[in-house]
Amino acid sequence: MQRRAFLGKIVLSNLLIAFGGYFSCTSALARIPGTVTWGGVYPLGNKNSLPHVTGALGLATDEGITFNNLVLAELREINWSGASLDLRTGLKRKLTRYGLVMAFAYERVLTDLYSPKLDATQFDLRLIAYTILYDVEDRKIIAAFANRYRFFDSRPGDTTKTNLASLYFDLMIGDDGNLNLPKQAAKDISDFPFELKYRGKTFKVTSITGSKFAEESASALGMDLMPYYDDIGFVATCAFSEKLLSPVIPYEKTRALTTDLIGEMKIIATDGEGALNTSLPLPEPEIAITVFHDGWDFKEKSLSDQRIQVTLATSFTISFKDQQSGTLLYEQGFFGQQDFVEIDSIGYKISRSARIYRMHEALLDRALLSIADSATRGALFDGISVENESEHTFLQAVEEDWDRFTAHNETIYSLLPRAFGQ
Repeated sequence: MQRRAFLGKIVLSNLLIAFGGYFSCTSALARIPGTVTWGGVYPLGNKNSLPHVTGALGLATDEGITFNNLVLAELREINWSGASLDLRTGLKRKLTRYGLVMAFAYERVLTDLYSPKLDATQFDLRLIAYTILYDVEDRKIIAAFANRYRFFDSRPGDTTKTNLASLYFDLMIGDDGNLNLPKQAAKDISDFPFELKYRGKTFKVTSITGSKFAEESASALGMDLMPYYDDIGFVATCAFSEKLLSPVIPYEKTRALTTDLIGEMKIIATDGEGALNTSLPLPEPEIAITVFHDGWDFKEKSLSDQRIQVTLATSFTISFKDQQSGTLLYEQGFFGQQDFVEIDSIGYKISRSARIYRMHEALLDRALLSIADSATRGALFDGISVENESEHTFLQAVEEDWDRFTAHNETIYSLLPRAFGQ
């Protein structure tokens, strides 16, 4: 199914643009003006919302090393004198104004599938964490960086009954040449130019919705649409923060910044009342990000008695709106199509809901990167084709006016946050 035929079926809204002016920078301090104390790692929410991550945080290597230990070790490897903040680790009962924690907010098992032909189990996992810098004295968040971790693994035999907490732990601490969680957290904070902390607007993904066709598409697959919209809310939040290297207001509001986590230190409030163990308010967004799903469609074609050629087509619209003025700053649609083969008899397939998730994830990554990166913007405008052994994926912006597409992206880029809460 071609893009125009699919979009014609579901009728995208007319694309609009309204320019609200460019945000000018004000003078800023050179760095965070005080000691920052590391507070550890913890899961946001309860065991029901993060069962595998919660379990993984309680595990250790054969040498007795926990995930918290690994993060702490990475932080201690950095020469903080060259960074924009002065991070302290290992200090007991140190009075401090600023704290830093890593909070796990989201986990998702996309694939846990055994293939008899390969005699192997394929895993495709997602994990989202916020690295949060906060002000103890003023009791507010300064900046939160979102990071998403994608894990692809194959284990011999049928291991679908594997303890996924153990698998998450193995993958969280692994380092195959890419940044693992501890290194990424340290990199986020040490590289960020906090001297620009007064610049830009605050952004938050505030709404994920869809059309009647999206509801029908989900119903046909037996998908529960509301949890899926939450999935996309987390993915969009992370894509914004990762691809644009910017703080973001977390999609799910932080409920507690627990500091009694690694036993080596506590964050002590400057009023001397004791360790900080409280909820800190997040600011209201100045710019709201919304995603509207048009829906998705699967077309099948029989290739043989066992092989089925499947084409997935989907699209959505991303909008950015100034909350104070009501001005619509950006509204762009994006289309994706994927062709793949399923062989049900030998388990050569993944769930179609996982296909949709991965397609939307790929589109969001490129759409939001286009705000800052002109090369990606041009490629997405023309259409991006990705080939591998089992599938062909095509991604493209719906917009046909290059100047308008560029103007939308540059408007948002001019407003990107450098920190918030100050």
